[in-house]
Amino acid sequence: MLYSGLFGKTIKTVPSDLAVASHKLLHQGGFIRQISTGRYAILPLGFRVWKKIIKIIDEEMEVIGSQRLETPILHPIEIWQATNRDKAFGNEMHIIEDHHGATFAVSATAEGLMVELAKQFKPSYKDLPLYIHQFIRKFRDEKRPKGGLIRVREFVMKDAYSFDVTESALYETYQRFFNAYKKIAEKMDLKVIPVLSDSGAIGGDYNHEFLVESDAGEAYAFLCDRCDYATQIERAEAGFEQYETDEKAKEVKEYWDDTVVNCELLAQKMEVPMHTTTKTILFKTSNGDFVAAMVRGDYSINKTKLKNHLAVDKVELASEEEIYKLTGAKVGFAGPVGLPKNVIVVADLSCKNRTNFEAGGNKTGLHLCNLNFDRDFPTPAFADIREVKEGDACQACGKGKLKGMKGIEWGHCFKLDLFYSKPQNGTFTDKDGAEKNFWMGSYGIGVERSMAAVVETHHDRKGIVWPESIAPYAVHLIGLNMENEDVRKNALAVYEKLEKAGAETLLDNRENVSAGEKFSDADLIGCPLRAVISEKTKGKIEIKKRSGDKIELVDIGYLIKLLTASRRFAS
Repeated sequence: MLYSGLFGKTIKTVPSDLAVASHKLLHQGGFIRQISTGRYAILPLGFRVWKKIIKIIDEEMEVIGSQRLETPILHPIEIWQATNRDKAFGNEMHIIEDHHGATFAVSATAEGLMVELAKQFKPSYKDLPLYIHQFIRKFRDEKRPKGGLIRVREFVMKDAYSFDVTESALYETYQRFFNAYKKIAEKMDLKVIPVLSDSGAIGGDYNHEFLVESDAGEAYAFLCDRCDYATQIERAEAGFEQYETDEKAKEVKEYWDDTVVNCELLAQKMEVPMHTTTKTILFKTSNGDFVAAMVRGDYSINKTKLKNHLAVDKVELASEEEIYKLTGAKVGFAGPVGLPKNVIVVADLSCKNRTNFEAGGNKTGLHLCNLNFDRDFPTPAFADIREVKEGDACQACGKGKLKGMKGIEWGHCFKLDLFYSKPQNGTFTDKDGAEKNFWMGSYGIGVERSMAAVVETHHDRKGIVWPESIAPYAVHLIGLNMENEDVRKNALAVYEKLEKAGAETLLDNRENVSAGEKFSDADLIGCPLRAVISEKTKGKIEIKKRSGDKIELVDIGYLIKLLTASRRFAS
């Protein structure tokens, strides 16, 4: 490719609102452009990277026996309604109606659709396991898309689906995909950390996120410093510090202060330990119920854990109006005493066995001290609904401490069991002739997010440093002083020989552009090898790896041999 004819060239400055490295560098290097919030055009340089990512993923899917197919973006809404996924996705899902009055969900995921597709063939046990995958555009109306390609509203995902005869067979399948994901990441030179995760709107109770450690990521996980326990914050479990609670119940006292809704400041003002204070947060479930969630003042509520405990699709914070209607108080003064009977009360395990603790009094400014279960209000249900903190004790080994890590969610494996096949009557015929529901898994990797994750972990102050396997071109060939006829002829001759040998080459053939600008652009674009032809090279070629500083002067034969030694460089 001649750089002079490339659509999408480098620019010197980037908009000030581009906050993360991958967003800045992909924009500045001419790989992407934003079309609207959360939607991006992948330009020719980016498209070459994009295609190579797909190729790597597709090859590894084929290795484990997955067959590629393609399905429509529009799904009959009834498929989503069968498992209440329309409610679980909520406002993130696009719904449209055609001219015939039929309603469709715009593809956000495809588990339900794949069940409908698989069951059409009335499989028998002899047809299973079945693995299928696709690369398809997804649409999710994210509230706050950010970070360039890290979180978007429209993207291409590889999603795969497996169908097995037994749960034990599904476990084996899950491990195949799990291992394939590690190989895919390795080929992209990505270091991934699999962590136990919550399934969110997809469903199922056992799954792993593959995180790429990065401050640009939105995922947060905890890893034990002594064992291999690793889990997303939504699923993290940990021990907590216990305090002596053998004192006798004291008389309830009122403490009035309408300026304090923060437990740490409240504890300071009341001159009591923070663990004796209580946060009581009011939520509304997708079923329309109100829930008062209690946690010790030195912890916070984990919404996902609360949702899972209640077995509902969603929980959201109650509005100010709803809180006032339920408690008669402003936000920040809710408590367990005197709540309406229709409010479900759930307390975290950290609240269990406490005596003489503080909680809101359901009047603006009122804090009740020396509260006790049973005496002052009915003992609630207890469950693990707190958010783990860094430094908490690892429950897996009992010896380590949990350390927090931010990361980009690169891939996800879901063990779905019968979550979709049972309500959708997805069955196969077993050996005994009986109809049984197949056991199902799903597995996703975002293509554009993969590109962003690689750039986040492969860049320096000069620009992108692409891994060989997904670089847009194997070599960035630069002709210095292309106005000189000898340089121009030599550069074009080398370019033609490299292309003929199958080495992907980007030739910077621009005239009247300084050496410094060309070198800066090459560093920004980030091809693995830079090759320079100038009046000084005298028939030779000056080469330097993007990731190194060593400069060599070589002939064309050596360069071709170097580039074609690894087929990753070849087209």
